[in-house]
Amino acid sequence: EFEINTNARADRYQGGCGGAGPEAVLAIQVRAPGRLTATIINADYDPLIFMRRTTCDARELEVACNDDSAGLLSSVSVQAEVDTYYLFIDGFGGAAGTSTVRITIQ
Repeated sequence: EFEINTNARADRYQGGCGGAGPEAVLAIQVRAPGRLTATIINADYDPLIFMRRTTCDARELEVACNDDSAGLLSSVSVQAEVDTYYLFIDGFGGAAGTSTVRITIQ
């Protein structure tokens, strides 16, 4: 689990499902194929998450995006190959705050 704080961060990216707030980006290196799941399990704001493959800059490489899968919390899950995936913890409608993100690869 990771504690993420997006307060005072820049708003550089946006996912296909939104994300006009400042974001934190986590690089996840997948070393063996499996199901990669990232879930925001706690937050003091309205977060959303999206994931890109190989590079964080190319929007066309987005593999998942979710806003509000469990109340205001979000989750994404993809069948991952050996590669680097970038997880963006963003805020809906410009929101920012702190959250806890759980990442699993099975």
